[in-house]
Amino acid sequence: ARVLNGDLTTPYQGELNGPTFNSFGWGPRREYMTGLLHFDSVDFRGEYPIAELTFHDETFPGNVMMRAFNPLIPLNDRDSSIPAAFFEHHITNSTDQPLTYTLAGVLSNPLPANNVNQVSRESWGQILHLTSNDVAPVAPQDSVN
Repeated sequence: ARVLNGDLTTPYQGELNGPTFNSFGWGPRREYMTGLLHFDSVDFRGEYPIAELTFHDETFPGNVMMRAFNPLIPLNDRDSSIPAAFFEHHITNSTDQPLTYTLAGVLSNPLPANNVNQVSRESWGQILHLTSNDVAPVAPQDSVN
């Protein structure tokens, strides 16, 4: 098993303006999952709106690539401004043995407390909708001033 990330880059001391006991001098934040088994290196290729990450590790029995993108419809700012990200993972077996791969995702709701997380299943995939009861909905605007 591996976390889909590469080695942590410097500095390793922590963030300068973080909260108490989680800032400079306390090391990397635990959210970075630096202590878990991960890939040796990652190649990044970005051509807006698509990012491709290729993960490398000689001891991992497979080739892993992740593609992330957001909706982009040329000349259509309204439909291209959806606050969403889409992820595709491609894993190929690089051995002569049959293998089964399992992917698990972790996503936190960045909104204030009283979070509401809903999963919808459609014929084409699944949707994870993160909201909060403490945030009032914003009405769509017809024009931007």
